[in-house]
Amino acid sequence: MTEFGGAVEKISLKLLAKHCVDACVRGCKEIRAVAKRNKRVMDDDGNFAMKKEKIKHTFKDENDARSALTEADVNAQSVIIGALRKSYGERLNIVGEEDGDANAKPREDEEKLRDDCFEFSKMEEVEDVEVRVGDCVVFVDPVDGTREFIEERYQNCQCLIGIAHKGRAVVGVVGIPFPKGEITKDCDVEALAVVYGMCYEKEDEGGTVVRVLETCNETLLGNAAAAATTIALAETTKTKTTKTPTTNQQQQQQKKQRVSSETTTPSSPYILTTGDSKSKALRAAVEVVEECIRDDNAYPTPPERLITGGAGNKILRVATGISPSSSSSQQTPPTTTTPNDPSKQTKNAPPDCALMHMGTCAWDTAAPEAVLRASGGTVTDLFGSRLVYDCSNKNEAYVNARGVLASSKRTVESGLHDMFCQKMRESETLLTLFGIDVL
Repeated sequence: MTEFGGAVEKISLKLLAKHCVDACVRGCKEIRAVAKRNKRVMDDDGNFAMKKEKIKHTFKDENDARSALTEADVNAQSVIIGALRKSYGERLNIVGEEDGDANAKPREDEEKLRDDCFEFSKMEEVEDVEVRVGDCVVFVDPVDGTREFIEERYQNCQCLIGIAHKGRAVVGVVGIPFPKGEITKDCDVEALAVVYGMCYEKEDEGGTVVRVLETCNETLLGNAAAAATTIALAETTKTKTTKTPTTNQQQQQQKKQRVSSETTTPSSPYILTTGDSKSKALRAAVEVVEECIRDDNAYPTPPERLITGGAGNKILRVATGISPSSSSSQQTPPTTTTPNDPSKQTKNAPPDCALMHMGTCAWDTAAPEAVLRASGGTVTDLFGSRLVYDCSNKNEAYVNARGVLASSKRTVESGLHDMFCQKMRESETLLTLFGIDVL
């Protein structure tokens, strides 16, 4: 770390990532503390004791249940940003979802962040990089899934901290305050789980890409961790590729390759996860993806759709297969599957892609995007353009106005992600709904 006149000008990306993990843990503790005041609290004997006090909440938009705001949102953001300010001062750009709430101001009495709250064994395997602090923006979503939090669907709640460098999400920290989908008395770090991912290009001639993916306290995730596609990863790739638009001829060639190489059977369908939004554009996008899969001979069975809460929850499941709720039978199941009623094993299987409505913002996607990219997947808008994380044009720049499509490594490597985006660019319905003449 280099300092000029007392102000930090360059920072270690690995150190900032470790500090964000600590900040995320502190945020998760605040979330758990608020939840403990809810009516369902597990006692020492494993029984739920009833309490009268419920989680108080308001709505930033009375017509949108997803705009709920609770004490957990405010307290978690205050702690997270307060700790980051204590360690980095005002030079670090930080954007929080609840910045407009006066009660969410950073806590001034927070201790400086630690870099040893976990072992970070995978992070230590890769080379560090120093970045200009002015090129970085930290996006904080203190409670991703506030609506689910209020409805006691705790397994869908997460705490998100994403680091963007020059407009690209490069580090993501996803805190899981309720790994078993239930409230316990313990609020210590041992009761929490954290998934972090790093994916960044080094500034060298070879275009070196560094990827790190690791789960801290993964044993708390039980069967979900065992089913994860990738829990730990540390690799460096020397090949730098330039993405070009996929032509119809290339799509046909990719389809032939998938048909010859895939071993998919009717018992392992393509799984799409999305939310319960009534958005016409989202419904049209889902139909495009499902039509592509039905037309693809590599998947002889119809695609399955999982209705899941929380943007971070959706993308995390695509990236790692982790579904915290799968290890708990105490809570309401987090997903609804259509059109079929699959077995429990299918419900807990990792989705292949996730589609999100047009109301998500940078703080919803920055952290999980970095985690997904670390696993080999990708995140774009519905039409294939990458998401840009910037804080120069605040109100407009934060909204993912053209939706979000997050795809697993398998979906990317098979060419399906590019096919989805191409078909959406050709969809007259979507172009009309977005007011786009042609793409």
